[in-house]
Amino acid sequence: MDLFYGTTFEEHVTAFKKDLRELAKQYSYDFGRKKIYIAYGQPSHVGKCLMVLGPPIGTGVPFQDKYSNYLFQTANDFGITNVVLSSCFLIPIEQVSKNNIKACHPTTEKLVEIFRPRLIVVLGEDAQFSFVKRKFILRDHHGKIIAKSNTGIDVVLSYTMNYFLEKSEYEDPSYKEFVRTADWTLISNLYKERL
Repeated sequence: MDLFYGTTFEEHVTAFKKDLRELAKQYSYDFGRKKIYIAYGQPSHVGKCLMVLGPPIGTGVPFQDKYSNYLFQTANDFGITNVVLSSCFLIPIEQVSKNNIKACHPTTEKLVEIFRPRLIVVLGEDAQFSFVKRKFILRDHHGKIIAKSNTGIDVVLSYTMNYFLEKSEYEDPSYKEFVRTADWTLISNLYKERL
């Protein structure tokens, strides 16, 4: 870890939030006195977690919605309890482009350094740009390792939780469950191999 970021987990998080405040100014956003959300998980999971990066944080309260709850339930269904959930873009603005996410790659890597996960999962077509420059088609590459972080941690691509929860009369729910089972079985196996 970067010595500038201190020695304790709390010092790392405080320094990260300070840097995030500065970065937000480039997007004409001021956190002011608002709470800065960088991740959801337990500090005891640091160094042994599955880190999941979802879509951009958006303007609501992050990590406290039905999609986040379903993510934790899914991980638990596949035997993973040490999960840290974050976002591919942590500044709560309305419109986030792929280029914005790519530009925040150093921020994402700093987050990886802080939480030291055993495996990283990126959910959806946007989150993958935290680690890759070119797009991996989700339907062709879900459930596969698509990259490595700067620290050598494998990055797996999967569908967002809203894909599994949103229902359409044109979609086959059994196919979605097949995809969820296939992806999360692989994720679980890869994660457990790295413990």
